[in-house]
Amino acid sequence: FPCTTLFRSTMDIQEFFNSPVMQLPRDRDDEDFERYLKHVLESYHAAIKGLDSGCHLCARIMSAETEIEQLSEWIQNAVRHYFAGTPGAAYTELVKGIDFAYPRLQKLLSRDVDSSDVGRLYRMAGAKGKAVPKERLFHAPFELRHVVGQNRYGIPGFPCVYLGGSLELCKEELRINDADLPDVSVTEFAFRKKVRILDFGYRPSALAQLAAGSAMRPQGANSPLESFFINYATCWPLIAASSIKVMHGGNPFIYEYVIPQMILQWVMSSAECDGIRYFSTRFMPHPGAVRSTANFVFPASNASGASTGHSQKLKDALEMTDPVVWGPLKNSNLRLEAQSKELELNALPKSPIV
Repeated sequence: FPCTTLFRSTMDIQEFFNSPVMQLPRDRDDEDFERYLKHVLESYHAAIKGLDSGCHLCARIMSAETEIEQLSEWIQNAVRHYFAGTPGAAYTELVKGIDFAYPRLQKLLSRDVDSSDVGRLYRMAGAKGKAVPKERLFHAPFELRHVVGQNRYGIPGFPCVYLGGSLELCKEELRINDADLPDVSVTEFAFRKKVRILDFGYRPSALAQLAAGSAMRPQGANSPLESFFINYATCWPLIAASSIKVMHGGNPFIYEYVIPQMILQWVMSSAECDGIRYFSTRFMPHPGAVRSTANFVFPASNASGASTGHSQKLKDALEMTDPVVWGPLKNSNLRLEAQSKELELNALPKSPIV
């Protein structure tokens, strides 16, 4: 048994992925964000030192300890510069970290992904019970940049298409009250072509059992899967710094969005990536959930420099159903209600935005 010892004071790989130190998203319990982030990253480094070196997966993560510490340092430098009023310098520091980790990060980038790979995708918007045109549930047009606020992965004034893996998730992300649900409009999206997605969509708890199974097999039995766990653990500081729950919601500035917004900025500059998949910090029905808790963001790239309308790149990449008004609730169980509405959308034809 590769991950066990007779008198173990160390962690095996499953304990590591399930440990409080690695668990995401995080509830911040310190008003000082820089201090809190430093504590999170230092605790992670300490946990790595306590891994069971008799496990081949643990040993490979331990061998990446210097990489992890260097990446963590650049993340903290980026936050420090941002809070010092130099966002340009902050981005430069984060890109240093991303470029350093890129050989690992690249392995978390899913290429040639289609709808069958990611599952069904939904979008929801308040519409006061009235039917709305499809464009209303696409991204905000370029002439309405002023209505685009900040999101976890979203820069103020820059339109993006946000999609969720379930209607329950969309409801929670938009903070829609149960009583207002009948008035919202919903639609289902699909990909028209293959896309490339940076995949931050796995919580550690969703990987723990799979990692344990991999560790029980001889090293090299499934090299791609083993490499995924090593790359994920090495890039964990980036994922963690982007997965902290908001402490002071509703305020003009949100500490917890600094790193994910810069990651989105990097994605927008990358020719290898169309969007990001990331797990929700608000909707976590059970530890192993993946698809139903996954959000997607696709920046509205504007190569033509148009001042109005929508991104041609996203119009070419996405199609959607005509929006449907939710209407009167038919089931007191909101989960069943949402699943019923999803089935209704699944049966509708999809077409692109013209």
